[in-house]
Amino acid sequence: GLMYLERAQNSGKFSTSEMKRLFDAERSLFATHKREIPNSARRYLKNLALPPLVIVDTNILVDALVDKIAHSLELASETSLDSFEHDNFHKVLLSRADAGRINLWLPSIVRHEIVELSKRHNRLKAKFQSSLVKPEVLDSVFENNKITHLVDEIITEFNRWKPIDIHLEKEAVEQENVEEITEFLDEYVEIYEELTEMKVAREPKQSRTKIGANKVFPEAADREIMAIVKLLATQSLEGLGSILIATRDGDFTLTARAFEERFGYGIIKNSKMLNSWLS
Repeated sequence: GLMYLERAQNSGKFSTSEMKRLFDAERSLFATHKREIPNSARRYLKNLALPPLVIVDTNILVDALVDKIAHSLELASETSLDSFEHDNFHKVLLSRADAGRINLWLPSIVRHEIVELSKRHNRLKAKFQSSLVKPEVLDSVFENNKITHLVDEIITEFNRWKPIDIHLEKEAVEQENVEEITEFLDEYVEIYEELTEMKVAREPKQSRTKIGANKVFPEAADREIMAIVKLLATQSLEGLGSILIATRDGDFTLTARAFEERFGYGIIKNSKMLNSWLS
C-alpha cells in the first residue's frame, strides 16, 4: 500500500490538493505500521522524507580532524591555508545534520579508532608537508592536549544519535551476524584481492583479515562496522529512514551496490551520493 502511494505521488498525474491527500494517506498508513517496517525497506519511501541515520567511518573523521588542525595553524601562524587540499564531505554531513535532514552516529569502534589515530602525530603532520607553516608552529599545534581537545570536539559533533538498545553493538558481533558478513565478503573475494593489491602497493603494512585461505578481507574494525549497520537495517528505528555508512574506504565502496541489495543499507562517499538518498 505504501509503495502504491509512493508511485502515485511520483506519477505527475495528480493536482496539488490530490497530492496532499496522497501524502497524508501515506503518512497515516506508515504511522500505523512503522514498527513492522524495517529501516532497510524505508529507503523506498522517499516521499515521507524520513532522515537517514548516517554512520560515519574513521576516514571521514580524519578529514574533520585535519580541517580543525589547519584552522588552528592559521590562528597560530597567521598563514592562510585556503589552498590546503582536503575533502569537505565532513562539513556537508554536519550541515545536513544541523538542518535535520540526517542524523549522525559513531559506533564505539569508530570513536576508538579516531582516538588512536590522533596519537600518531607523524602521520597527521605528513598531511601538512606542503604548507608554509614553520616547524615550531606545527609542533605547538600538535601538543597532545590540543589534539585530544580537537578529537573530543569531533566526537561530540558527529556522535548525535543515541541508540535505545544499549546492547546493540554487542548483539551485532554475535556469531550469526558475523557469519553473514563473512559469507558476503567471501562471495566477493576477487574484488577484495584486487583492492588488497592496490592497498599494499600504497602501504605495505595492511591489517587484512582471513577467510579460508585468503587474507585479503577488510580489517577487523571494518567488519565490525558492517555487522553493526547490518543489524541496524533490520530494526524499525523511530523517526529514521535509510541506514547509510559515510566512508571513502574501498572495502565498502567497491561493493556498495551489493551491500544495499543484500542487507538494505547504503554506502555514501561524497555529497552527490548523499543527495541522491535525500532526493
